[in-house]
Formats: sequence, C-alpha cells, structure tokens
Amino acid sequence: MSILSSSLLLSVCILCVICDDPPGHMQPLGSHMPPLLVEETTKFPDPITFYDDYVYRNSPVIFRGIMKETEVFANWRYDSYLRERFGHEEIGAENGKKENRTATGELFKFSAFLDRYNTSDIYMVGDMPLSMQEEWSIPSFLICGGYTENLAFINVWFSSGGTKSVLHTDSMENFHCVVSGRKVFVMFEPHYSEAIGPEHKNLGYYHIDVDAVDMIKYPNISSIPWYKAVVNEGDCLYLPYLWIHHVDSYGRNMAVNVWWIQFEFDREDCQSMEHRPGFAPINQFSISHELQVKHFLLELKRPDGSIHVEDVYEAQKNRNPTGDALSLDNVKTLFDKLIPGCNGVLHESDFRGDRIKIDNYRDVLQYVSRLMEEADGINRPPPNDAPPSFDAPPPFDAPPPHDNLPPYPHSNYPPNEEGFPNDEVEGGGDGHPHQHSHAQDEL
Repeated sequence: MSILSSSLLLSVCILCVICDDPPGHMQPLGSHMPPLLVEETTKFPDPITFYDDYVYRNSPVIFRGIMKETEVFANWRYDSYLRERFGHEEIGAENGKKENRTATGELFKFSAFLDRYNTSDIYMVGDMPLSMQEEWSIPSFLICGGYTENLAFINVWFSSGGTKSVLHTDSMENFHCVVSGRKVFVMFEPHYSEAIGPEHKNLGYYHIDVDAVDMIKYPNISSIPWYKAVVNEGDCLYLPYLWIHHVDSYGRNMAVNVWWIQFEFDREDCQSMEHRPGFAPINQFSISHELQVKHFLLELKRPDGSIHVEDVYEAQKNRNPTGDALSLDNVKTLFDKLIPGCNGVLHESDFRGDRIKIDNYRDVLQYVSRLMEEADGINRPPPNDAPPSFDAPPPFDAPPPHDNLPPYPHSNYPPNEEGFPNDEVEGGGDGHPHQHSHAQDEL
C-alpha cells in the first residue's frame, strides 16, 4: 500500500471515530442539543400566583429588571460604595474560579477582597454580613404565605467574572438576583438526576467536567433536554428545589441568592393582606439555620418515610470528602438529641407539628459546631486583611463597560465557546417564537 493510500485510510478512520462520538462529546455542557428557554416576565405576580404558577409547579422563571429601581442596584455596582460601607466586614472567599468542592476557602476583610479580585482568581462566596442585610430586600410576593418563616441562607457571590460551578442540585428553593454582570444557567429537570450519573445520590453534585463533558462516561446526557436561563443585571431567577444546574458568570459579577425551605404554603395569610408590588427589607425577617438540619434529614428518608442513622452517616461522609465528616457515634448522638431513645431511626412524621422542639435543633447545631471546632484545633486563622503582595489597582468608581460581554441570547441552538449562541433566533420558553424587544437586552 502506498504512503498516500495509507494516509487516506487513516484520515477516513479518524473521521469515522469523530462521526461516532455522541453529540456534545468533550464539549461544554449543553452542547448536546438545542436548549429550551426558561419562562420570563417583567411583572410582579401576587404571592398566590407566584406559588401556584411557579413554586407548586416546580417551574423556574426569570423576573426581568425587577431590581433596577432598588437602592442596592444603584449602589452595589460601585466598589467604592462597597468599600466604604462594608470594607470592615469579614467575608469568605475561594481561590479558583472553576468550582472544586474539595477545596477550602479563606477569610478576608471585604476591603482586602476588593483590592485583589480584579487581578486574581479569587471568588467571594458565603453568608451575607448583617450590615449588608440591612440594605438587601426581597420581592413582595415572598413576604407572606410562610416563605419568610423558613429562610435558611442569604448568600453573596462576587467575582470579576469567568466563574464556573459544578453541575449540582440545591435542596432548597432559590431566588437568585444579579446585581452586576450576567449569569448563564444550564439546567435539567430534577427527575433526570440519577440518569445523568450515580454519584449525585450521595454527593449532591456530579464529577462532570462542565467544559468538556465525557459523553462516553455519561452517555445518558446526550438524550436529556435542558433549559437555558440568562440572568442579566437587575434580573432575578426563581430556581426551584432540586433542579440540576451549572452556572457561568460574565463581567464584574455580583449576585445574591436567598434560600428557603418550602414546607407548606399559608394561602390564608396571603389572602388577608393587600399586595403591593415592590420590595421589603430582608432584615425584618430571621434566618432559621435550624431548618437546615430538618431538611437535610428529610432528604434521606426511605420510601417508607423512615430515616436511619446509617444513611445519614454515609451521606454526610460522602459530602465531606476532606475529612470533616462526623463519626457514626456522633450521628447516633445527633439522633438522640432530636428524639431521645429513638434507637437510630426517625420518621418523617416526627418532623410534623412540635414533637421536635426548636431547642432540639439548636442542640444539634451546637453539638456539630463543637465537633468541628475540635477537629479544626479550635484556632481559626484571623481574616486576611494584609495588603496583597502585588501593586493592586485603585478601586474603580463606576461599573465597567459591558462592551466585552456577549449579546443576549435568543437562540435555541447550541452555545459557542463562550457559552452563547452563534445564531439569533427568537424563541420562548416553550421553544416557539415570541415577540421580544432588544431594547430590554441593553445593560
């Protein structure tokens, strides 16, 4: 066989291998098929409509521009304002913009973070300081019906852009608002969790490389439909309980999400009040960390409603691969603090009414906190408020230009390498064309 013939044969073989690759193989997550677009609205629903149309139906929705008239939107896009108001606060940050669930973070003064974030891969993520909560607000459709009685976390996410989360689920309802920049959510419906990959059951996330999905290792993804949600600055996304999602960020990126645990909706509470579209200060309401214990345990119930100490031990061990997991005896003690003499078995009915008192949950949190302090040697390093080792640029006093951001996507076609479509085809959440004003897309 001639050299030319051999080369041609080799080329044909290579092409055949490429042709046999499943759609989206070794490409960014979401490249395997065109997306469905998430419903969007510019209107404030009343609380009952929000519950009936979105929470009850477990259906995501984007609220376009609802934050743009708030003081937070006017102020928090300026580093100089954040430095003056909150520079003294202690915040948590991670190194590396591509999320690594086994990595550990560090503590900073907010002012030190502002000195560094534009010239490094540092990424602020964690509980919102109380002084910031004094300025943050939640939409009026969340202030009745029991939402504010079940608030679990208020988190701040802040970077210079380019962050990538793992593909994961959150075991709470999520209201995610973007103050500056843009976020793109790649989302799958909850019932596909086991089809995507088996590790999710114990971890709550997947080991998938979101930049280059191995469709040989995760073959089911190639046939699973997905949704795209593009959240611009001033927009908020309602992301329901257990929706599977991955998030990319673009531009100077600041966002806040409020997590709550939806147990029951008090319709009468909302019917008894007059609804006025707007926002209410979140510091009027308390964050119930005790609910996190309750929700974590209920996630692990068996089909008969029972919750076993062995299941909880294995779950928390898998979710804490760095060695911070509790021992089996620790978890048994935790069960006994909730219901003395339960012999390592709880039932979902135990969590109804007031059989388990709020003080029992607090005892559990204090017990776990004490164990973690002992494991860490109690001595936590002080916040890193030392000046950075490089010449930090002066803080800028205005939001950076968005000329470098990709245009708002309207396409139902796979994203390009930046995560945005190459073609502009108008499409609604149901995949059908709809009218859309491009004026709304300007930042």
